[in-house]
Amino acid sequence: MNEREECPSGPASKTSDAQPIDRVGAVRRIVILGAESTGTTTLVRDLADRMSVPWVAEYLREYAEERANEAGTIWDVVWTSADFDRVAAGQDELEDAAISTWVTDPDQYRTGAQGPLVICDTDALATALWARRYLGEPAPRFLHQAAARPPALYLLTSPEGVDFYQDGLRDGEHIRGEMTDWFRTALGDQQVPWAELTGDESTRIDLALRAIDEVADEPAPL
Repeated sequence: MNEREECPSGPASKTSDAQPIDRVGAVRRIVILGAESTGTTTLVRDLADRMSVPWVAEYLREYAEERANEAGTIWDVVWTSADFDRVAAGQDELEDAAISTWVTDPDQYRTGAQGPLVICDTDALATALWARRYLGEPAPRFLHQAAARPPALYLLTSPEGVDFYQDGLRDGEHIRGEMTDWFRTALGDQQVPWAELTGDESTRIDLALRAIDEVADEPAPL
């Protein structure tokens, strides 16, 4: 059996069985975020696979699919503040489930020099910016939520060199530049270390691993 089979990685799913655990504070969250079609989900999966750790899917995508099915298309959805409250809560639930696996089954994943890690596809900071995009006004409560639950590191995926792919749920290529600027500003206004990733897929993975190594000696955020 090879190492990947011994230490499988994959998306965590919401579960009512996840319980608060003593070691939860030792688990580091690495949050990857960015504008539409900039390679965030690809990078999340690649890093989790490379490091043999669990990854957390983007709840907004799951929720947007549900709302689009109800409305007819994604462009028929009338977004409300309550929608983004649900998205932020759903993302936290997915993260909590992933973190709980380190106690309920700590031997399932490989613990490297960085300690227990979970790779997350967005968080409440990203929710704040998508709420701003679809509601037309700032949503500071989500920025406060992100600050109260800080990850060890943010990684921002640049649209540079990434072809836009329309999958039926995305606004369009025209918003990627502006949204990326919003992310840069929001990340610059908070305290968690962050890095912007450019280049091809292999280069981004290398840059991300280097950034993760740089925060390895820092205490896990509480």
